[in-house]
Amino acid sequence: MKTLDFKSIETQLDIYMKVLSFAHINFSLQTSIKNRSVKFDDTLNINLKKINYTGKCIKELDKDEFNKLFMSNGFFGYTDTGNRLVSYALHLISIDKDLFHKVEEALENAYHDTKQTCEKTYLLDKTYMYTLDTLSIFKS
Repeated sequence: MKTLDFKSIETQLDIYMKVLSFAHINFSLQTSIKNRSVKFDDTLNINLKKINYTGKCIKELDKDEFNKLFMSNGFFGYTDTGNRLVSYALHLISIDKDLFHKVEEALENAYHDTKQTCEKTYLLDKTYMYTLDTLSIFKS
């Protein structure tokens, strides 16, 4: 009979929750800012800091600056967002193969949760696919 390794379970749950939270923040900010359905308040500023956004205040951006944020290589574009998610997750697990599945599961759940709240999901879908592609590089 195999005994439960509670420390391992606790570690997996901790990693899962951290990745889930970070992915939710990234996906939600990306979609709500792009769809202009975000409130410009302290919570937005706190969440932008959590994902290391250091650019100009979103409210103060002109149309071109705003659109550049969502180009593939812009801060909220699918490549930067995908890379940010994968980098964060891999940093947490130090590429621990046992925790890799928890990272994938957390990203998947954050994606599906966010998708349910959005009407326009093209950018979210593209970001999620890019994130999975990037993550797959580290899978063996």
